[in-house]
Amino acid sequence: MAVERNLERIRQWCVSRAPATAAGFRSAATSDELDAAQEATAFGWPAQLVQLYRSADGNDQWGLLLGYQFMSIAELLDEWRFYTNRFESNQRTDTLRHAVEAAGDPDVAGAPALSWLQSFLPVARDGDGGFLFVDCRPGDSRGCVRTWTTVERDAVGTPVWDSIDDLLSRIVSAVVDGEDAFEEVPTVVEGRLTWLFDTP
Repeated sequence: MAVERNLERIRQWCVSRAPATAAGFRSAATSDELDAAQEATAFGWPAQLVQLYRSADGNDQWGLLLGYQFMSIAELLDEWRFYTNRFESNQRTDTLRHAVEAAGDPDVAGAPALSWLQSFLPVARDGDGGFLFVDCRPGDSRGCVRTWTTVERDAVGTPVWDSIDDLLSRIVSAVVDGEDAFEEVPTVVEGRLTWLFDTP
């Protein structure tokens, strides 16, 4: 599977170059843990998300997934419950509703909802209320990876990455192959993989 292969390439690079990040990888989630998590969210997860957690149940160091911490299933569910409950009773204002309608169908994966939805699964956090999340709404873009911030919410209308493997492949390109895949450049600080903006 491409997800497992790409995550393992990143892990092996960290073993030799960023040992603190390598040590932060948690053991793979069990089938029982994954089944229980999907039961908790009340819907089946995209295959690549399941593959990700079958490879590692998160990483306790910051920076593996760009500037974000790859969360464990338990952390994912904690954040998912908090934001789902917080936004469950919220009503969109007319301004937000018009913005959503102009951008596209808010019930289709990849389109902005401008509100947290039950079908958003946060997989990595920035420590300031922001996330990388997997959009599990139906549609051709189901399973895409998008960004959430406390200010803009999910206002970026298109998926940032088409899938988890798309994100991991780009990280492999940047970290392992040394290619320009992001605005940020990977480096190692005190044994930890870190991303810095490339300044001329």
